[in-house]
Amino acid sequence: MRNLSFVIAGLTLGALVDSCGSTSPDTSKYEGTWKYTSGTVTGMCGTMSAMQDLTGTSATLAKGTSSDLVLTVSPTCIINFNIKGVEAVAAPGQICTIEVAMVGSLMVTVDSWTLETTDGMTMTGALAGKTTIPVGGFMITCNVNGTGTLMKQ
Repeated sequence: MRNLSFVIAGLTLGALVDSCGSTSPDTSKYEGTWKYTSGTVTGMCGTMSAMQDLTGTSATLAKGTSSDLVLTVSPTCIINFNIKGVEAVAAPGQICTIEVAMVGSLMVTVDSWTLETTDGMTMTGALAGKTTIPVGGFMITCNVNGTGTLMKQ
């Protein structure tokens, strides 16, 4: 009987520990519709560059299921983010297709993408990634960098 009491006590303690396990981070400051008040995305391919103004572009952040947050900029740019400290950080390797003036659609592989808000009303973002474009029958790898400030709508 004494052994049974230890087993029951152990199972009860295990259940309590499981229920007190890691909690999901608070995503409420990030969730909602945001609009860029300033910002650019620039592609650098050797000596060639193209820049796209982000001002006026909208994005939505929602609570995720396989990540803390899901950013939707367009149907071809949906990126998962996890909260790490004071930032939301995208896992590298995700793909975001963006439109760049005079170039067209670019499939950008994310190297890093961070979002940060302290007040839930203003957010800054920084993106670094790579894309490839055809030039003279060859595929050239280009660096893509972007920064911007967004306001919650």
